[in-house]
Amino acid sequence: MKKFKFIDLFCGIGGFHQAMEALGGECVYACDIDADCRKTYEANYGLKPDVDVTKIDPNKLPKFDVLCGGFPCQAFSKAGKRLGFADETKGTLFFDVERIMAACKPKYALLENVRNLASHDGGNTWKTIHEHLTNIGYNVLAEPVIFSPHYLGIPQHRERVFIMCVREDIGTLPIFSFNAKGKLPKCNIEDILQDDLEIEDLQNYRLSEEKIQLVDLWNEFIQNIKCEKLPGFPVWSEYLHAPSKNEDMSGYPSWKVNFINKNNQLYLDNKEFIDEWLPRAQKHPLFFGAKAKLEWQAGQFEHPDIWEHILQFRPSGIRVKPGTYFPALVAITQTSIVGCRKRELTLRECARLQSFPDTFQPDVVEAQAYKQFGNAVNVEVVKLFAKYLFGDKATIKKYAKASDGSGKAGTVDFLQLLELYPDKIIENKPIRVEAAERIIMPKMETIEPNKQVDLEGLDTTKNLLVSLVKADNMEQYLDQSAKIYYTGKKFPSTVALNKLYYFMPYIAKQGVKDLYYIKIARVGTRKEGQPDNDPNDFRLVFEIEFVKELFPDYKKVHLDIWQAFKDTTLEKMLY
Repeated sequence: MKKFKFIDLFCGIGGFHQAMEALGGECVYACDIDADCRKTYEANYGLKPDVDVTKIDPNKLPKFDVLCGGFPCQAFSKAGKRLGFADETKGTLFFDVERIMAACKPKYALLENVRNLASHDGGNTWKTIHEHLTNIGYNVLAEPVIFSPHYLGIPQHRERVFIMCVREDIGTLPIFSFNAKGKLPKCNIEDILQDDLEIEDLQNYRLSEEKIQLVDLWNEFIQNIKCEKLPGFPVWSEYLHAPSKNEDMSGYPSWKVNFINKNNQLYLDNKEFIDEWLPRAQKHPLFFGAKAKLEWQAGQFEHPDIWEHILQFRPSGIRVKPGTYFPALVAITQTSIVGCRKRELTLRECARLQSFPDTFQPDVVEAQAYKQFGNAVNVEVVKLFAKYLFGDKATIKKYAKASDGSGKAGTVDFLQLLELYPDKIIENKPIRVEAAERIIMPKMETIEPNKQVDLEGLDTTKNLLVSLVKADNMEQYLDQSAKIYYTGKKFPSTVALNKLYYFMPYIAKQGVKDLYYIKIARVGTRKEGQPDNDPNDFRLVFEIEFVKELFPDYKKVHLDIWQAFKDTTLEKMLY
Protein backbone atom coordinates (compact mmCIF):
# COMPACT_ATOMS: atom_id res chain seq x y z
CA MET A 1 0.00 0.00 0.00
CA LYS A 2 1.30 3.43 -0.90
CA LYS A 3 -0.60 5.39 1.74
CA PHE A 4 -2.61 3.95 4.60
CA LYS A 5 -3.82 4.69 8.10
CA PHE A 6 -3.11 2.52 11.10
CA ILE A 7 -3.86 2.30 14.81
CA ASP A 8 -1.21 1.33 17.36
CA LEU A 9 -2.60 -0.70 20.27
CA PHE A 10 -0.35 -1.47 23.27
CA CYS A 11 1.89 1.02 21.50
CA GLY A 12 4.76 1.17 24.00
CA ILE A 13 7.36 3.51 22.56
CA GLY A 14 6.29 2.96 18.96
CA GLY A 15 8.13 0.07 17.32
CA PHE A 16 5.11 -0.54 15.11
CA HIS A 17 4.78 3.21 14.53
CA GLN A 18 8.36 3.46 13.26
CA ALA A 19 7.89 0.57 10.84
CA MET A 20 4.46 1.54 9.51
CA GLU A 21 5.37 5.20 9.06
CA ALA A 22 8.47 4.17 7.09
CA LEU A 23 6.17 2.21 4.75
CA GLY A 24 3.86 5.16 4.13
CA GLY A 25 1.46 4.78 7.04
CA GLU A 26 -0.19 7.49 9.11
CA CYS A 27 -0.97 6.72 12.74
CA VAL A 28 -4.47 7.93 13.62
CA TYR A 29 -4.78 6.40 17.10
CA ALA A 30 -2.55 4.91 19.79
CA CYS A 31 -3.16 3.38 23.20
CA ASP A 32 -1.02 2.14 26.11
CA ILE A 33 -1.62 1.57 29.82
CA ASP A 34 1.92 2.67 30.82
CA ALA A 35 2.11 6.40 31.60
CA ASP A 36 5.86 6.62 30.97
CA CYS A 37 5.51 4.95 27.57
CA ARG A 38 2.75 7.39 26.67
CA LYS A 39 5.05 10.33 27.46
CA THR A 40 7.87 8.89 25.34
CA TYR A 41 5.46 8.13 22.50
CA GLU A 42 4.00 11.63 22.48
CA ALA A 43 7.46 13.23 22.67
CA ASN A 44 8.60 11.33 19.56
CA TYR A 45 5.45 11.27 17.40
CA GLY A 46 3.34 14.20 18.55
CA LEU A 47 0.37 11.90 19.22
CA LYS A 48 -0.99 11.43 22.74
CA PRO A 49 -2.03 7.80 23.30
CA ASP A 50 -5.21 6.80 25.09
CA VAL A 51 -4.90 4.79 28.28
CA ASP A 52 -7.07 1.67 28.41
CA VAL A 53 -7.70 -0.65 25.46
CA THR A 54 -10.60 -2.30 27.29
CA LYS A 55 -12.50 0.99 27.24
CA ILE A 56 -12.09 1.65 23.51
CA ASP A 57 -15.38 2.21 21.73
CA PRO A 58 -14.72 0.94 18.18
CA ASN A 59 -17.49 3.16 16.81
CA LYS A 60 -15.55 6.23 17.90
CA LEU A 61 -12.23 5.25 16.35
CA PRO A 62 -11.11 7.12 13.22
CA LYS A 63 -11.13 5.11 10.00
CA PHE A 64 -8.03 2.95 9.57
CA ASP A 65 -6.66 0.26 7.25
CA VAL A 66 -4.25 -1.58 9.53
CA LEU A 67 -4.43 -2.60 13.18
CA CYS A 68 -1.09 -3.11 14.94
CA GLY A 69 -0.70 -4.59 18.39
CA GLY A 70 1.87 -6.33 20.54
CA PHE A 71 -0.68 -7.44 23.11
CA PRO A 72 0.79 -8.02 26.61
CA CYS A 73 3.05 -11.03 26.80
CA GLN A 74 3.39 -11.70 30.53
CA ALA A 75 0.51 -14.15 30.49
CA PHE A 76 2.37 -16.33 27.96
CA SER A 77 6.02 -15.48 28.65
CA LYS A 78 8.48 -17.93 30.21
CA ALA A 79 9.46 -15.06 32.48
CA GLY A 80 5.88 -14.64 33.69
CA LYS A 81 3.42 -17.02 35.33
CA ARG A 82 2.32 -18.45 31.96
CA LEU A 83 -1.35 -18.30 32.88
CA GLY A 84 -2.36 -17.43 29.32
CA PHE A 85 -6.04 -16.58 28.96
CA ALA A 86 -6.51 -17.46 32.65
CA ASP A 87 -4.66 -14.24 33.48
CA GLU A 88 -7.63 -11.92 33.92
CA THR A 89 -5.56 -8.75 33.70
CA LYS A 90 -3.39 -9.44 30.65
CA GLY A 91 -4.21 -12.74 28.98
CA THR A 92 -7.69 -11.64 27.98
CA LEU A 93 -6.60 -8.44 26.24
CA PHE A 94 -6.37 -10.36 22.97
CA PHE A 95 -10.16 -10.45 22.98
CA ASP A 96 -10.22 -6.65 22.99
CA VAL A 97 -8.10 -6.76 19.83
CA GLU A 98 -10.62 -9.21 18.36
CA ARG A 99 -13.53 -6.99 19.46
CA ILE A 100 -12.06 -3.96 17.69
CA MET A 101 -11.20 -5.93 14.55
CA ALA A 102 -14.69 -7.44 14.38
CA ALA A 103 -16.31 -4.02 14.66
CA CYS A 104 -13.98 -1.97 12.45
CA LYS A 105 -13.01 -4.62 9.88
CA PRO A 106 -9.56 -3.21 8.96
CA LYS A 107 -8.01 -4.62 5.80
CA TYR A 108 -5.02 -5.95 7.71
CA ALA A 109 -3.81 -6.64 11.23
CA LEU A 110 -0.29 -7.39 12.45
CA LEU A 111 0.08 -8.77 15.96
CA GLU A 112 3.16 -9.74 17.97
CA ASN A 113 3.82 -11.76 21.12
CA VAL A 114 6.46 -13.86 22.85
CA ARG A 115 7.68 -17.13 21.37
CA ASN A 116 5.99 -19.15 24.09
CA LEU A 117 2.59 -18.18 22.70
CA ALA A 118 3.14 -20.77 19.95
CA SER A 119 3.32 -23.68 22.41
CA HIS A 120 1.41 -22.36 25.42
CA ASP A 121 -1.14 -24.79 26.87
CA GLY A 122 -0.14 -27.49 24.42
CA GLY A 123 -0.98 -25.28 21.43
CA ASN A 124 -4.53 -24.57 22.63
CA THR A 125 -3.84 -20.85 23.13
CA TRP A 126 -2.73 -20.49 19.50
CA LYS A 127 -5.69 -22.56 18.36
CA THR A 128 -8.06 -20.24 20.25
CA ILE A 129 -6.48 -17.12 18.77
CA HIS A 130 -6.53 -18.59 15.27
CA GLU A 131 -10.17 -19.66 15.48
CA HIS A 132 -11.31 -16.30 16.80
CA LEU A 133 -9.52 -14.39 14.05
CA THR A 134 -10.80 -16.63 11.27
CA ASN A 135 -14.32 -16.55 12.68
CA ILE A 136 -14.46 -12.76 12.33
CA GLY A 137 -13.49 -12.95 8.67
CA TYR A 138 -9.70 -12.95 8.47
CA ASN A 139 -7.27 -15.22 6.69
CA VAL A 140 -4.48 -16.21 9.07
CA LEU A 141 -1.63 -18.66 8.50
CA ALA A 142 -2.32 -22.04 10.08
CA GLU A 143 0.90 -21.98 12.11
CA PRO A 144 2.35 -19.08 14.11
CA VAL A 145 5.43 -17.51 12.52
CA ILE A 146 8.47 -17.30 14.79
CA PHE A 147 11.17 -14.82 13.82
CA SER A 148 14.18 -13.06 15.33
CA PRO A 149 16.18 -9.95 14.36
CA HIS A 150 19.37 -12.00 14.06
CA TYR A 151 17.78 -13.78 11.08
CA LEU A 152 18.16 -10.42 9.31
CA GLY A 153 21.73 -9.83 10.47
CA ILE A 154 20.69 -7.57 13.36
CA PRO A 155 22.80 -8.71 16.35
CA GLN A 156 20.01 -9.61 18.77
CA HIS A 157 18.53 -13.06 19.41
CA ARG A 158 14.89 -12.25 20.10
CA GLU A 159 12.42 -14.85 18.88
CA ARG A 160 8.86 -13.58 18.74
CA VAL A 161 5.56 -14.78 17.29
CA PHE A 162 4.07 -12.67 14.49
CA ILE A 163 0.43 -13.05 13.47
CA MET A 164 -0.51 -11.67 10.05
CA CYS A 165 -4.21 -11.19 9.31
CA VAL A 166 -5.76 -10.21 5.98
CA ARG A 167 -9.49 -9.65 5.58
CA GLU A 168 -11.08 -12.45 3.55
CA ASP A 169 -12.32 -10.22 0.74
CA ILE A 170 -8.86 -8.66 0.34
CA GLY A 171 -6.95 -11.86 -0.28
CA THR A 172 -5.02 -14.76 1.19
CA LEU A 173 -1.54 -15.17 2.63
CA PRO A 174 1.06 -17.47 1.09
CA ILE A 175 2.81 -19.69 3.61
CA PHE A 176 5.76 -17.86 5.21
CA SER A 177 8.86 -20.03 4.94
CA PHE A 178 12.17 -19.45 6.68
CA ASN A 179 14.77 -22.02 7.65
CA ALA A 180 16.25 -20.79 10.92
CA LYS A 181 18.71 -23.71 10.85
CA GLY A 182 19.97 -22.81 7.40
CA LYS A 183 22.61 -20.28 6.43
CA LEU A 184 21.91 -17.00 8.24
CA PRO A 185 23.31 -13.53 7.61
CA LYS A 186 26.42 -12.77 9.64
CA CYS A 187 25.82 -10.73 12.77
CA ASN A 188 28.42 -8.29 14.04
CA ILE A 189 27.91 -6.53 17.37
CA GLU A 190 30.12 -3.70 16.13
CA ASP A 191 27.24 -2.71 13.83
CA ILE A 192 25.30 -1.26 16.76
CA LEU A 193 28.09 -0.21 19.14
CA GLN A 194 28.97 3.43 19.68
CA ASP A 195 32.57 4.53 19.68
CA ASP A 196 33.57 4.87 23.32
CA LEU A 197 34.91 8.34 22.56
CA GLU A 198 31.43 9.58 21.60
CA ILE A 199 29.79 8.43 24.84
CA GLU A 200 29.65 11.49 27.09
CA ASP A 201 29.00 9.63 30.34
CA LEU A 202 31.15 6.61 29.53
CA GLN A 203 32.14 5.99 33.16
CA ASN A 204 28.49 5.30 34.02
CA TYR A 205 28.61 2.27 31.71
CA ARG A 206 32.05 0.91 32.55
CA LEU A 207 32.34 -2.06 34.86
CA SER A 208 33.68 -1.29 38.30
CA GLU A 209 37.17 -2.51 39.13
CA GLU A 210 35.66 -5.07 41.51
CA LYS A 211 33.46 -6.54 38.76
CA ILE A 212 36.41 -6.69 36.35
CA GLN A 213 38.42 -8.58 38.97
CA LEU A 214 35.47 -10.93 39.54
CA VAL A 215 35.21 -11.72 35.82
CA ASP A 216 38.99 -12.16 35.67
CA LEU A 217 38.69 -14.83 38.39
CA TRP A 218 36.09 -16.72 36.39
CA ASN A 219 38.18 -16.25 33.25
CA GLU A 220 41.11 -17.86 35.02
CA PHE A 221 38.82 -20.75 35.96
CA ILE A 222 37.48 -21.39 32.46
CA GLN A 223 40.98 -21.19 30.97
CA ASN A 224 42.57 -23.66 33.41
CA ILE A 225 40.07 -26.44 33.97
CA LYS A 226 40.85 -29.66 32.14
CA CYS A 227 37.88 -31.36 30.49
CA GLU A 228 36.87 -32.77 27.12
CA LYS A 229 34.32 -29.99 26.65
CA LEU A 230 33.80 -26.68 28.39
CA PRO A 231 30.94 -27.19 30.87
CA GLY A 232 27.49 -26.82 29.34
CA PHE A 233 25.98 -27.09 32.81
CA PRO A 234 26.00 -24.22 35.33
CA VAL A 235 29.12 -24.12 37.48
CA TRP A 236 28.10 -23.68 41.12
CA SER A 237 31.17 -22.93 43.21
CA GLU A 238 29.49 -24.20 46.41
CA TYR A 239 29.49 -27.70 44.88
CA LEU A 240 33.06 -27.64 43.61
CA HIS A 241 34.09 -30.31 46.11
CA ALA A 242 34.12 -34.09 46.40
CA PRO A 243 30.72 -35.76 46.75
CA SER A 244 29.44 -35.35 50.29
CA LYS A 245 27.88 -38.28 52.13
CA ASN A 246 26.38 -35.86 54.65
CA GLU A 247 24.27 -33.92 52.13
CA ASP A 248 20.70 -35.19 51.84
CA MET A 249 19.61 -34.68 48.23
CA SER A 250 16.43 -36.76 48.47
CA GLY A 251 14.25 -33.65 48.39
CA TYR A 252 16.01 -32.09 45.39
CA PRO A 253 14.56 -32.25 41.88
CA SER A 254 16.43 -34.57 39.53
CA TRP A 255 17.84 -31.71 37.42
CA LYS A 256 19.48 -30.17 40.51
CA VAL A 257 20.96 -33.50 41.61
CA ASN A 258 22.35 -33.89 38.09
CA PHE A 259 24.01 -30.45 38.19
CA ILE A 260 25.46 -31.10 41.65
CA ASN A 261 26.94 -34.40 40.53
CA LYS A 262 28.48 -32.75 37.47
CA ASN A 263 30.05 -30.02 39.62
CA ASN A 264 31.43 -32.66 42.00
CA GLN A 265 32.98 -34.52 39.06
CA LEU A 266 34.39 -31.30 37.62
CA TYR A 267 36.12 -30.76 40.95
CA LEU A 268 37.53 -34.31 41.06
CA ASP A 269 38.91 -33.88 37.54
CA ASN A 270 40.55 -30.54 38.46
CA LYS A 271 41.20 -30.93 42.17
CA GLU A 272 44.68 -29.43 42.24
CA PHE A 273 43.72 -26.26 40.36
CA ILE A 274 40.36 -25.71 42.12
CA ASP A 275 41.86 -26.25 45.60
CA GLU A 276 44.16 -23.32 44.91
CA TRP A 277 41.70 -21.15 42.92
CA LEU A 278 38.50 -21.43 44.99
CA PRO A 279 39.82 -20.11 48.36
CA ARG A 280 41.29 -17.17 46.48
CA ALA A 281 38.03 -16.48 44.66
CA GLN A 282 36.02 -16.70 47.88
CA LYS A 283 38.04 -13.84 49.34
CA HIS A 284 36.74 -11.49 46.64
CA PRO A 285 33.98 -9.22 48.06
CA LEU A 286 31.59 -9.92 45.14
CA PHE A 287 32.09 -13.69 45.03
CA PHE A 288 28.82 -14.76 46.62
CA GLY A 289 25.30 -15.73 45.62
CA ALA A 290 24.69 -15.57 41.86
CA LYS A 291 28.14 -14.08 41.24
CA ALA A 292 29.68 -17.29 42.57
CA LYS A 293 28.05 -19.18 39.70
CA LEU A 294 29.01 -19.31 36.04
CA GLU A 295 26.82 -20.20 33.05
CA TRP A 296 29.09 -20.77 30.06
CA GLN A 297 26.89 -20.70 26.95
CA ALA A 298 29.45 -19.49 24.43
CA GLY A 299 30.36 -22.85 22.89
CA GLN A 300 33.68 -24.65 22.61
CA PHE A 301 37.02 -22.85 22.26
CA GLU A 302 40.60 -24.08 22.46
CA HIS A 303 41.56 -20.86 24.23
CA PRO A 304 38.37 -19.52 25.86
CA ASP A 305 38.27 -15.89 26.96
CA ILE A 306 35.21 -14.44 28.67
CA TRP A 307 36.17 -10.93 27.60
CA GLU A 308 35.68 -11.88 23.95
CA HIS A 309 32.01 -12.59 24.56
CA ILE A 310 28.84 -11.03 25.94
CA LEU A 311 28.08 -11.22 29.63
CA GLN A 312 25.05 -10.80 31.84
CA PHE A 313 24.85 -10.70 35.62
CA ARG A 314 21.69 -12.73 36.13
CA PRO A 315 19.91 -14.08 39.23
CA SER A 316 21.04 -17.55 38.12
CA GLY A 317 24.71 -16.65 37.67
CA ILE A 318 27.17 -14.85 35.41
CA ARG A 319 26.04 -15.88 31.93
CA VAL A 320 28.47 -15.86 29.00
CA LYS A 321 27.01 -15.88 25.48
CA PRO A 322 28.75 -15.89 22.07
CA GLY A 323 30.16 -12.55 20.99
CA THR A 324 28.24 -12.60 17.70
CA TYR A 325 24.87 -11.26 18.86
CA PHE A 326 23.19 -10.11 22.04
CA PRO A 327 20.56 -12.03 23.97
CA ALA A 328 17.09 -10.50 23.87
CA LEU A 329 16.66 -7.14 25.52
CA VAL A 330 14.27 -7.64 28.39
CA ALA A 331 12.14 -5.35 30.50
CA ILE A 332 14.12 -6.18 33.62
CA THR A 333 17.60 -5.06 34.61
CA GLN A 334 19.87 -7.65 33.02
CA THR A 335 21.73 -5.26 30.77
CA SER A 336 24.22 -7.02 28.52
CA ILE A 337 27.91 -6.35 29.02
CA VAL A 338 30.15 -6.00 25.96
CA GLY A 339 33.14 -8.07 26.97
CA CYS A 340 35.65 -6.45 24.62
CA ARG A 341 34.64 -2.99 25.90
CA LYS A 342 34.24 -4.01 29.57
CA ARG A 343 31.07 -1.93 29.78
CA GLU A 344 27.30 -2.18 29.59
CA LEU A 345 25.21 -1.33 26.55
CA THR A 346 24.24 2.31 26.30
CA LEU A 347 20.67 3.43 25.70
CA ARG A 348 21.52 4.38 22.14
CA GLU A 349 22.92 0.90 21.52
CA CYS A 350 19.75 -0.66 22.94
CA ALA A 351 17.74 1.53 20.57
CA ARG A 352 19.86 0.31 17.65
CA LEU A 353 19.32 -3.33 18.68
CA GLN A 354 15.61 -2.67 18.28
CA SER A 355 16.29 -0.84 14.97
CA PHE A 356 15.10 2.55 16.27
CA PRO A 357 16.78 5.48 14.51
CA ASP A 358 19.40 7.59 16.28
CA THR A 359 16.93 10.50 16.19
CA PHE A 360 14.65 8.66 18.63
CA GLN A 361 14.52 10.33 22.04
CA PRO A 362 14.37 7.78 24.90
CA ASP A 363 12.78 8.39 28.28
CA VAL A 364 14.78 10.83 30.37
CA VAL A 365 14.77 8.34 33.25
CA GLU A 366 17.40 5.79 32.25
CA ALA A 367 15.86 2.82 34.10
CA GLN A 368 12.53 3.48 32.39
CA ALA A 369 14.21 3.79 29.00
CA TYR A 370 15.95 0.40 29.34
CA LYS A 371 12.62 -1.17 30.34
CA GLN A 372 10.84 0.42 27.37
CA PHE A 373 13.40 -0.82 24.84
CA GLY A 374 13.17 -4.26 26.43
CA ASN A 375 9.42 -4.28 25.82
CA ALA A 376 9.60 -2.87 22.29
CA VAL A 377 9.25 -4.71 18.98
CA ASN A 378 12.14 -4.67 16.55
CA VAL A 379 11.34 -2.11 13.85
CA GLU A 380 13.01 -3.94 10.94
CA VAL A 381 11.27 -7.22 11.76
CA VAL A 382 7.89 -5.45 11.85
CA LYS A 383 8.72 -3.87 8.47
CA LEU A 384 9.42 -7.31 7.02
CA PHE A 385 6.08 -8.76 8.13
CA ALA A 386 4.16 -5.63 7.15
CA LYS A 387 5.60 -5.81 3.63
CA TYR A 388 4.76 -9.51 3.43
CA LEU A 389 1.24 -8.80 4.66
CA PHE A 390 0.75 -6.00 2.12
CA GLY A 391 1.92 -8.24 -0.75
CA ASP A 392 5.31 -6.65 -1.50
CA LYS A 393 6.55 -8.71 -4.46
CA ALA A 394 10.22 -8.88 -3.43
CA THR A 395 9.37 -9.93 0.13
CA ILE A 396 6.83 -12.51 -1.04
CA LYS A 397 9.34 -13.92 -3.53
CA LYS A 398 11.97 -14.28 -0.81
CA TYR A 399 9.84 -15.80 1.94
CA ALA A 400 6.69 -17.35 0.42
CA LYS A 401 6.48 -21.10 0.00
CA ALA A 402 4.12 -22.78 -2.41
CA SER A 403 3.06 -25.68 -0.23
CA ASP A 404 0.24 -26.96 1.89
CA GLY A 405 -0.53 -25.86 5.44
CA SER A 406 1.78 -28.43 7.00
CA GLY A 407 4.65 -27.29 4.82
CA LYS A 408 5.27 -30.83 3.50
CA ALA A 409 4.04 -30.69 -0.09
CA GLY A 410 3.92 -28.58 -3.19
CA THR A 411 1.54 -28.41 -6.10
CA VAL A 412 0.09 -30.98 -8.48
CA ASP A 413 1.77 -31.25 -11.89
CA PHE A 414 -1.30 -31.19 -14.15
CA LEU A 415 0.57 -32.35 -17.28
CA GLN A 416 2.08 -35.31 -15.45
CA LEU A 417 -1.34 -36.14 -14.07
CA LEU A 418 -2.83 -35.98 -17.56
CA GLU A 419 -0.24 -38.47 -18.83
CA LEU A 420 -1.15 -40.87 -16.00
CA TYR A 421 -4.91 -40.37 -16.30
CA PRO A 422 -5.75 -39.22 -19.87
CA ASP A 423 -9.46 -39.93 -19.36
CA LYS A 424 -10.40 -39.43 -15.73
CA ILE A 425 -8.79 -39.74 -12.33
CA ILE A 426 -11.85 -41.00 -10.45
CA GLU A 427 -15.48 -41.75 -11.17
CA ASN A 428 -17.81 -41.99 -8.18
CA LYS A 429 -21.27 -43.48 -7.93
CA PRO A 430 -24.00 -41.95 -5.78
CA ILE A 431 -24.12 -43.41 -2.28
CA ARG A 432 -27.36 -44.54 -0.74
CA VAL A 433 -27.01 -45.50 2.90
CA GLU A 434 -30.12 -47.41 3.87
CA ALA A 435 -30.13 -46.71 7.59
CA ALA A 436 -30.94 -43.06 8.21
CA GLU A 437 -28.58 -41.43 10.70
CA ARG A 438 -29.11 -38.26 12.69
CA ILE A 439 -26.70 -36.40 14.93
CA ILE A 440 -27.01 -33.46 17.30
CA MET A 441 -24.50 -30.70 16.60
CA PRO A 442 -22.45 -29.56 19.61
CA LYS A 443 -23.38 -26.15 21.00
CA MET A 444 -20.07 -24.56 20.14
CA GLU A 445 -20.75 -24.78 16.42
CA THR A 446 -21.96 -21.77 14.48
CA ILE A 447 -25.33 -23.32 13.70
CA GLU A 448 -28.10 -23.05 16.26
CA PRO A 449 -27.87 -25.41 19.28
CA ASN A 450 -29.79 -28.69 19.01
CA LYS A 451 -30.46 -28.27 15.27
CA GLN A 452 -30.45 -31.70 13.70
CA VAL A 453 -28.37 -32.40 10.62
CA ASP A 454 -29.97 -34.94 8.32
CA LEU A 455 -27.39 -37.52 7.28
CA GLU A 456 -29.77 -39.85 5.51
CA GLY A 457 -28.12 -41.31 2.44
CA LEU A 458 -24.66 -39.96 3.34
CA ASP A 459 -21.45 -41.81 4.13
CA THR A 460 -19.67 -39.69 6.75
CA THR A 461 -16.40 -41.61 6.35
CA LYS A 462 -15.87 -40.35 2.79
CA ASN A 463 -13.25 -37.71 1.98
CA LEU A 464 -14.41 -34.13 1.50
CA LEU A 465 -12.75 -31.22 -0.29
CA VAL A 466 -13.71 -27.70 0.77
CA SER A 467 -12.66 -25.00 -1.69
CA LEU A 468 -12.91 -21.24 -1.76
CA VAL A 469 -14.92 -20.25 -4.84
CA LYS A 470 -14.22 -17.10 -6.80
CA ALA A 471 -16.66 -14.23 -7.12
CA ASP A 472 -17.18 -14.82 -10.85
CA ASN A 473 -18.45 -18.33 -10.11
CA MET A 474 -20.47 -17.42 -7.04
CA GLU A 475 -23.94 -17.31 -8.60
CA GLN A 476 -24.09 -20.99 -9.56
CA TYR A 477 -23.18 -22.00 -6.00
CA LEU A 478 -25.66 -19.66 -4.39
CA ASP A 479 -28.53 -21.15 -6.37
CA GLN A 480 -27.13 -24.72 -6.04
CA SER A 481 -26.98 -25.19 -9.82
CA ALA A 482 -23.21 -25.76 -10.14
CA LYS A 483 -22.23 -28.73 -12.32
CA ILE A 484 -18.51 -28.08 -12.90
CA TYR A 485 -15.80 -26.89 -10.52
CA TYR A 486 -12.45 -25.75 -11.97
CA THR A 487 -9.50 -25.48 -9.61
CA GLY A 488 -7.06 -22.61 -9.83
CA LYS A 489 -3.69 -22.90 -11.54
CA LYS A 490 -2.31 -24.55 -8.40
CA PHE A 491 -3.70 -27.48 -6.47
CA PRO A 492 -2.06 -29.00 -3.35
CA SER A 493 -0.32 -32.32 -3.92
CA THR A 494 -1.29 -33.59 -0.45
CA VAL A 495 -4.94 -34.06 -1.42
CA ALA A 496 -5.55 -37.74 -2.26
CA LEU A 497 -7.49 -37.27 -5.49
CA ASN A 498 -8.39 -40.96 -5.78
CA LYS A 499 -10.15 -40.81 -2.41
CA LEU A 500 -12.19 -37.65 -2.93
CA TYR A 501 -15.95 -38.05 -2.88
CA TYR A 502 -17.69 -34.97 -1.45
CA PHE A 503 -17.23 -31.29 -2.31
CA MET A 504 -18.36 -28.14 -0.48
CA PRO A 505 -17.94 -24.63 -1.92
CA TYR A 506 -16.67 -22.04 0.57
CA ILE A 507 -18.40 -18.68 0.08
CA ALA A 508 -16.13 -15.79 1.11
CA LYS A 509 -17.16 -14.05 4.34
CA GLN A 510 -19.86 -16.67 4.93
CA GLY A 511 -18.58 -20.24 4.95
CA VAL A 512 -19.98 -23.59 3.81
CA LYS A 513 -23.54 -24.89 3.66
CA ASP A 514 -24.19 -27.00 0.55
CA LEU A 515 -22.90 -30.52 -0.06
CA TYR A 516 -22.08 -31.90 -3.53
CA TYR A 517 -20.65 -35.21 -4.56
CA ILE A 518 -17.86 -35.49 -7.13
CA LYS A 519 -19.00 -37.64 -10.04
CA ILE A 520 -15.77 -37.36 -12.01
CA ALA A 521 -12.36 -35.81 -11.37
CA ARG A 522 -10.12 -35.26 -14.38
CA VAL A 523 -7.58 -32.89 -15.93
CA GLY A 524 -9.08 -30.30 -18.24
CA THR A 525 -8.84 -26.63 -19.17
CA ARG A 526 -10.89 -23.51 -18.54
CA LYS A 527 -11.40 -23.31 -22.32
CA GLU A 528 -14.09 -25.98 -21.96
CA GLY A 529 -16.45 -23.49 -20.41
CA GLN A 530 -14.87 -20.28 -21.65
CA PRO A 531 -13.76 -20.61 -25.32
CA ASP A 532 -11.60 -17.48 -25.16
CA ASN A 533 -9.28 -19.02 -22.52
CA ASP A 534 -5.84 -20.47 -23.22
CA PRO A 535 -6.19 -24.14 -24.37
CA ASN A 536 -2.98 -24.96 -22.49
CA ASP A 537 -4.23 -23.54 -19.20
CA PHE A 538 -4.64 -26.92 -17.49
CA ARG A 539 -6.67 -27.33 -14.31
CA LEU A 540 -8.32 -30.06 -12.31
CA VAL A 541 -11.97 -30.36 -13.25
CA PHE A 542 -14.58 -31.80 -10.89
CA GLU A 543 -17.94 -32.72 -12.35
CA ILE A 544 -20.23 -32.31 -9.36
CA GLU A 545 -23.85 -32.86 -8.41
CA PHE A 546 -25.80 -31.16 -5.63
CA VAL A 547 -26.71 -33.54 -2.79
CA LYS A 548 -28.31 -31.44 -0.08
CA GLU A 549 -28.10 -28.36 2.09
CA LEU A 550 -26.02 -29.83 4.90
CA PHE A 551 -26.33 -26.91 7.33
CA PRO A 552 -29.34 -24.60 7.78
CA ASP A 553 -26.98 -21.61 8.00
CA TYR A 554 -23.47 -20.98 6.73
CA LYS A 555 -20.75 -22.55 8.88
CA LYS A 556 -17.27 -21.05 8.99
CA VAL A 557 -14.36 -23.46 8.71
CA HIS A 558 -10.62 -22.95 8.58
CA LEU A 559 -9.14 -23.35 5.11
CA ASP A 560 -5.79 -24.68 6.25
CA ILE A 561 -4.18 -25.23 2.83
CA TRP A 562 -3.16 -21.89 1.32
CA GLN A 563 -6.30 -20.37 2.92
CA ALA A 564 -8.09 -21.80 -0.11
CA PHE A 565 -8.65 -25.52 0.54
CA LYS A 566 -9.46 -27.95 3.30
CA ASP A 567 -8.90 -31.68 2.86
CA THR A 568 -11.00 -33.55 5.41
CA THR A 569 -13.85 -36.06 5.82
CA LEU A 570 -17.55 -35.43 6.10
CA GLU A 571 -17.49 -36.71 9.66
CA LYS A 572 -14.81 -34.21 10.73
CA MET A 573 -16.72 -31.39 9.05
CA LEU A 574 -19.74 -32.18 11.18
CA TYR A 575 -17.78 -32.21 14.42
